[in-house]
Amino acid sequence: ALSNESHTLILVTNDDGIASPGLRAAVRSVLDLGEVWVVAPRVQQSGLGRGFPNSKVAVQEGILDIEGKRVRTFALDTSPAYTVRHGILRFLPHRPDLAISGINYGENLGGCITISGTIGAAIEAASFGVPTLAASLETERKYHFSHSTEIDFSTAAIFVRRFAQWLLTQRLPAGVDILKLDVPCTARPDTPWRITRVSRQQYWVSPVTADKQGK
Repeated sequence: ALSNESHTLILVTNDDGIASPGLRAAVRSVLDLGEVWVVAPRVQQSGLGRGFPNSKVAVQEGILDIEGKRVRTFALDTSPAYTVRHGILRFLPHRPDLAISGINYGENLGGCITISGTIGAAIEAASFGVPTLAASLETERKYHFSHSTEIDFSTAAIFVRRFAQWLLTQRLPAGVDILKLDVPCTARPDTPWRITRVSRQQYWVSPVTADKQGK
């Protein structure tokens, strides 16, 4: 049977693609918190922000088997944000109680976070009034566009679960639509955490700009 142990509905998405181990780790971490549905891009879609491509959207339905539980999946050939919109308006039986975007390969920080497809998907879910968690794990840059199995998502998944439980039982602070979780690569389950605001500092600099600045 499909995972349907609770009336609580959880949407899990990402920008790395439906085959990402990071997405699977996120699903596994909340599998017992509600009925989990996965609606994610079919392939890598990092860096598309909240873009809506002007094209027809192909959809592949499937089943993700995790620890003996079967989770319904939809893989779409489109951006993360548009994927979420299709998920909420077309596929899910009702508006989800929680949306999780991630776990992303690579941190998303500073004033350029809206470039991220992880964040774009989260913003789209939040626009429907859905409490949303966007999760990223610090990795070396060489892994940012990968599905590498060298990355251990277990600690990040623990934090995803903690904050997912919090969002399912507590209201977000007034004026806050998204909880953005960034897990350092050195984090442990007992690593202290704190809530803060997004910095306006440019964390990511494009290679072209960097080259010009270096001259």
